[in-house]
Order: sequence, then structure tokens, then C-alpha cells
Amino acid sequence: MFGDGSAAIPANKPVSDPESNVSSRSVAISSADHYRELHRILARILWNTLKDAESLSTGLDGTVKIRLVAALKPEDVKNIKNYCSSDRTKAESVSPDVVNAIFSRTFGLVAEPPTSEMSNWPEFLKPIYILILLASILIFLSCFFVGVKRLLLRVSPLVFFVAVVTQSLYRKYNERLAHKMSVLARHSGPPEECKPEHLRSWRFRFSNMFNLRPHHDPCAQYYEELMTEPWFAASLYEVLCELVLEPCIWISRTIGRSVGVLYNDLSLYVPVFLVLPLMALLLLSIPVTLLLYMRFLSPVIVRRAPKRRHRPQIKSHSVPSIKSDSSSPSAIKY
Repeated sequence: MFGDGSAAIPANKPVSDPESNVSSRSVAISSADHYRELHRILARILWNTLKDAESLSTGLDGTVKIRLVAALKPEDVKNIKNYCSSDRTKAESVSPDVVNAIFSRTFGLVAEPPTSEMSNWPEFLKPIYILILLASILIFLSCFFVGVKRLLLRVSPLVFFVAVVTQSLYRKYNERLAHKMSVLARHSGPPEECKPEHLRSWRFRFSNMFNLRPHHDPCAQYYEELMTEPWFAASLYEVLCELVLEPCIWISRTIGRSVGVLYNDLSLYVPVFLVLPLMALLLLSIPVTLLLYMRFLSPVIVRRAPKRRHRPQIKSHSVPSIKSDSSSPSAIKY
């Protein structure tokens, strides 16, 4: 069925010959029939696999959910490779019946597991909507009892800090997990360094004698990555350090990129021996300009409090009482 149904064009006929046009048209028709037959064969093979699948797994919307598993032997892969080869000798060495047999026993049917009860929930009762509703109720109650202004001033910075730390922890966890998978993917089992000395191969011993790289223990690294959970490897101390240093790194990277762009633009119009002095002057002029600007702007921004006028204290003299005692020596006698 997979055989070549096309006819060969005669070599002794010119291209403009009407017979050659008829022959090429028949070649096109036979090629179309050939590929149509191939499609029909594949459809039959697929249908033979799917015949019993309609009653196995049916979704809520009436769709049939199946999974096809292809199982090929090494000789099957080799036969398909030779059959699809551009070398005509290799292609003709495999008969179409062999390829048909491979396709007929390649695919196997595996029913999908039944859907969980979570997907049968109504749309408004799914956990994500329940969590959003609970969060909205919590925010409303907080605003009612605490107050909007106090909530924004006290709770919002805390929520922002927790969100940033959580995001950084999750990113650090993904980095640790990727590093663990990369280390474990290089070894199908424990590395050669984990074996005892007398069980190691001579090739490994010889290559290890002339190893000039820094010494490290791949066995310890392998078991460390194998036994360590990525969540515990993501240190909170590293996350806090990244939160402090990340803005500095970003600012430095931006400044470096800007300086690089400035150097490239200046080198297009200015000789090379003048580029560095000009860049130094430009870079020095930036902080000087900022300092001068702050110097002249500071009296306007910082307003000094007006001096209070000093009020002289009036000395209080003792005024004699009108009703003075007669026994007093300072009594006034008329």
C-alpha cells in the first residue's frame, strides 16, 4: 500500500511534447491517488485503535478523551529510517508491507483517568473564587474596624514587603530546583568518585592524575543535591541580601549601559584619543552640577524659622502695701 504508484517519465521525449504533458498529468493524478491511499491507511489504523474508545472516557462536553502510546522496537525505527531515506537503494530495501505492519501495531490505547470531583464543581464554587471572596471579606472587615487611613499606612507596607519576599523565595526555589536537576541529570547514578578506590576504572584513575582543575568532590555534590530539599536550600538571608543589593546592581547596570552607549556615540564623531577625556569631563560634570544645584536650592527648600524678638525682663520691685502694720519700721506716718 505504501508502494510507489507513480510512473516514470520517458527520457527520450521532449518536454514540449503533448505525450509528455499527458504523462506528467497522469503522474500527478497517480501521486495524488497514492497519497490519498496513504491517508486512508493511516485513518484505518487510527480507527482500529479508537473503536473501543468511545465508551472508555467521555467528558462533560461529550468529547472522547484518550491517549495514544507508540511502542517501537529498534528494528522498527531502523526500517522506518531506511524507508524514508533519500537513498533509493535503502528505501527499496524495506517493503511497504513491513511499514504497514509497523503502523498497525505501533499505537496502543490508554484510557484517560476519570476526572476529579474538583472539575465537577459549579463555576462559582471553585477554590480560587472562594479564596478571592474570603480575601475581599477580610479586607472589608479590616477597613471597617481599623480604618482605611490606618490600614493603608500600617498594613500596606507590610503586605508589600511580604509579597516581595515571597516572590524572591519562589524565584530562589526555582533556581535551586533547576541546579539540582542539572546536577542529577548528568549522572544516571552515583558518579565514579563514589566508588571505592579498587573498583574505579583505570581510565578514571589516569585522567584524575593529570587533572589541573580545582579539587572538588563530585560525590559529595551529587548526594548533597540528592538529599537537600530546594525549599530549605533557599535561604532567607540570601533573599534579604538580594532585596538590598538588587536596586544597587540595577542602577550600576543602567549607568554602565548608558556609559557604553555614550562611548559608542562619541567614537563616531570624535577621534579616539579625545573620547576618554571628553567622557571623563562629562562624568565629572554630572556630580558637580548636582552639588551646585543643591547648594543654590537649599535656602529655598530649607526655610529657617524667624528669630523671635528678645523681650527684656522687667524687674519686679516690691511695692509696699497700703495697709501696713504699725509695727513695721517702714510704715508711713502722717
